[in-house]
Amino acid sequence: MSAFTSILLISAVILAVIFGFIFAIGRKFKGENAGFGKAMMIVGVIGMVVCVIAAIIVAMA
Repeated sequence: MSAFTSILLISAVILAVIFGFIFAIGRKFKGENAGFGKAMMIVGVIGMVVCVIAAIIVAMA
């Protein structure tokens, strides 16, 4: 695996973790502001899925 591929894989994993934190913060805000919390949860889940798919594609290349 080249250095470029390794950097892409690591950055995809880091972004997935960041989106996981966004999802967790959204769950916290869901009780106080339902619309905002739900939107953050949706963004977190979509971001995690995209990052995981990108990591799989990079790992296969």
